[in-house]
Amino acid sequence: MKNSFKLQIFIIFFIPTVVLIHFTATYVSSKYETMQNSAYSYINAKFTKKLEELIHNVQIERGLSAGYITTVDLKGNIEKRLLLQRKITDHSFRDFTTFIAINSEKINNFYKIEYYIKEIVQVLSQFETIREKVDKKKISFEDEIHFYTQINKKLLHVIYILAIKSKRNDPLIDLLDVYKIQEMKEYAGIERASIFKQILSTHPSQKLDEQIRQSILRQKQYKEEFLATATLLDLKIYSKTMDEKLFIKIKNYRKKLFQRILDKQDSLKWFDISTKYINQLKIITDQMLQQYQKQMQTAYTKSKNALYIAAFLWVLLFISFVVLAILLLRLINRQTKMMEDLRIASYVFNAKEAITITDSHGKILRVNGAFTKITGYTEKEVIGQNPSVLKSGKHDESFYEQMWKDLHIQGYWHGEIYNKRKNGDIYAEQLSITAITDTDGNVTHFIAQFLDVSELKQAQDEALYQANHDFLTQLPNRKLMMNRLKKEFERTKEEQSIDAFFFIDIDGFKKINDLYGHKVGDDLLVEIASDIKKCIKEDDLVSRISGDEFCVILQTNQTDKEEALRVSTEVATQILKNISLIKKIGRFNIQISASMGIRMFPENITDINEIINGSDAAMYKAKEQGKNQFVFFDKRLESKMKEILIIENELKDAVTYDEIKFYFQPKIDIPNNKIYGAELLIRWEHPEKGILYPGYFLDVAKDMQLLPKFTKQALHVSCDFIKRYGDRFEGTLSINTNSSELSDSMHIDELLSIIKEYGIDERKLEFEILESELIHDFDAVIKNIKKLKNHGIQFSIDDFGTGYSSISYLEKLPVDTLKIDRYFIQNINESTNKDLVKMIINIARSFEFKVVIEGVEKEEQLDLLKEYRVRYYQGFLFSKAIDEKSFTKMITQ
Repeated sequence: MKNSFKLQIFIIFFIPTVVLIHFTATYVSSKYETMQNSAYSYINAKFTKKLEELIHNVQIERGLSAGYITTVDLKGNIEKRLLLQRKITDHSFRDFTTFIAINSEKINNFYKIEYYIKEIVQVLSQFETIREKVDKKKISFEDEIHFYTQINKKLLHVIYILAIKSKRNDPLIDLLDVYKIQEMKEYAGIERASIFKQILSTHPSQKLDEQIRQSILRQKQYKEEFLATATLLDLKIYSKTMDEKLFIKIKNYRKKLFQRILDKQDSLKWFDISTKYINQLKIITDQMLQQYQKQMQTAYTKSKNALYIAAFLWVLLFISFVVLAILLLRLINRQTKMMEDLRIASYVFNAKEAITITDSHGKILRVNGAFTKITGYTEKEVIGQNPSVLKSGKHDESFYEQMWKDLHIQGYWHGEIYNKRKNGDIYAEQLSITAITDTDGNVTHFIAQFLDVSELKQAQDEALYQANHDFLTQLPNRKLMMNRLKKEFERTKEEQSIDAFFFIDIDGFKKINDLYGHKVGDDLLVEIASDIKKCIKEDDLVSRISGDEFCVILQTNQTDKEEALRVSTEVATQILKNISLIKKIGRFNIQISASMGIRMFPENITDINEIINGSDAAMYKAKEQGKNQFVFFDKRLESKMKEILIIENELKDAVTYDEIKFYFQPKIDIPNNKIYGAELLIRWEHPEKGILYPGYFLDVAKDMQLLPKFTKQALHVSCDFIKRYGDRFEGTLSINTNSSELSDSMHIDELLSIIKEYGIDERKLEFEILESELIHDFDAVIKNIKKLKNHGIQFSIDDFGTGYSSISYLEKLPVDTLKIDRYFIQNINESTNKDLVKMIINIARSFEFKVVIEGVEKEEQLDLLKEYRVRYYQGFLFSKAIDEKSFTKMITQ
């Protein structure tokens, strides 16, 4: 019995001894490893900071160098800033190399990046050579950008390696967030320099445009990746620091750049505003790294203190054995109760989550400090209570019934739940409940662990809202509208009800921006959004899908089509009335109107895009009919849409397979009876339908924005022909154009660039513009006509006599020729037309314009022209429009 008791004593002492020794050794090893990891992570964060500083200064020097070699720096502003920045960059580089030298052993042993460091130092050693080329402006913009960018790519690669290593070393530290922001900043820097260059360029580069778009896309990708994966702390830093208004300005500059409405005065403004944006990104990474260093310093201190505690525990180990011997008999008597307490405590102690322990009936026995912190209830207030004291009321009884069912069947439940704090606030939590059983399998306790995720939910909700709403009007955007339209479409099919889709376009909104500025335009859009919302029900939806375009999904709550049309008409009428009311915007009183297209659904529709396209077509019909009205989509429009869609698809192939050709309509010199020149007329050589004339496809091509492309194609054909056969005719080759092209200065510059390539006599070229087109952007058109005429290019007014020209217009027009419309000559037998033709000829002569009569098909018409002493004509009497080969043969015979 005694030996048995001694054996029991030995076992009782031996087991705690082994456990304590193992626990202490494990604890010491763990804390030592934590301390080492903290030290490495701290160095990692400092190293990343040095890299980040060097990247930032290289980015600034890159931008300033690009600006210096791109523009004429009359006041020396850029040069001064560049010289100062070089000193800062050199200081940052020395700081970087000094840090590497001091910590080389730790960096090389832990990160294995000696090769990358040597490569970076080698590239940076070429700084002076590149700088000398920049100073002498003997380096191209592309080479300068490439040199600085390759440096930053190597530095960013090192940051990426550090981030990956750091993540493996300590999962709580995520330097990948810093890396993603740095990548955003790098592409923002490339964009800054590229846009600066593009603004200052006389002939902006399409290739550089594409590079800018790629930079914008990569910034967006890294931003989305950061927002999706960043830690909550890093998201808070980003949200608190980033000025979204500044980002909106950035986007406005991008938009203006691609619209070619920025001038050289905007270059430095762009440079400064983009630099502010880049500096904000730097502040974000600085704060992240500062926070990481602070965390690692704290972790290091805690680990160090823990080691001291462990040493103290070793001393207490012997004392513990003595105490255990004294308390042995009591412990044996209380063994059963202690085992139960220990079994429960094993689930409770050292938990970071809020913990609640209940008995099998759900009565709360114990809670921890995290519970009090999250719920606001103290332990005394909830002991003996049921957890239902936390109910928020947001879940029905079936939710809780299913929870208890899972607990009793599976012994476990996990999910998201809304509870209520002591102060009444509702919050979201991630809750896990585990059933504790005895040796017989009977439930004795329940342990609930939960985390407050309300801030995370709020951040997710805010991000979701921003992704689905227009930043200006706060209306749903196109994405949310499409989702809602899809649901409404399915609902109406299922319930056999009829809804309406309104497509609203503000009439002449561009003029508002031009006259009053974009701030007034934005405020007006907000007012219009409010006007539309006042006309619809809560279940309806109004969204802004682009600049001045809105749409409405209207639930008519009708199954009869006539009633649905009546409801839609009433709402549409009220919307147009509200929009047309005079609005006080700042100090301006502005009145504007809108055109609206309406399509009812789901009648005979298979896809929601048909709804949108149909309402869009009806809207354009409303504009054609005079604007400030609405038009319902009908079968006639549907047929027209299908026809246009067919033409659009075939036109795409026509452009791809070079089916668009230009035929030559000869112009005849009557006194000399010879070819004076020709007008180039567009034809579509369709592989199945044969030759198609412009009346069939030109309006569709205009909507597809293909006309500038066709004009350039015609210009290439003309220049090439003049270069080869220009000496065979005295007159000109004429190309048709329009007011939108002639008002676009960038387009004009592109045309001049094409002409310059061929090195021809520009006087052999002539552009024709319809008389009716002259009233659009008159001042801009006249300005660019003069610009082309300064290069010797001729100009003529086509179809003269059918438009709106007046004597005052003719005085201002810098043109050479009037082409009298074919209508007059084909109806020349009418005395009125004879008088009109004679009058137009006399007007042209008084302004010293040449006169060309179009549509001459009969000998008697030609005789009359001879009588009127008209020198030039074109028409079927001599020849119809013929292909280039036939025209070449005609002038060379």
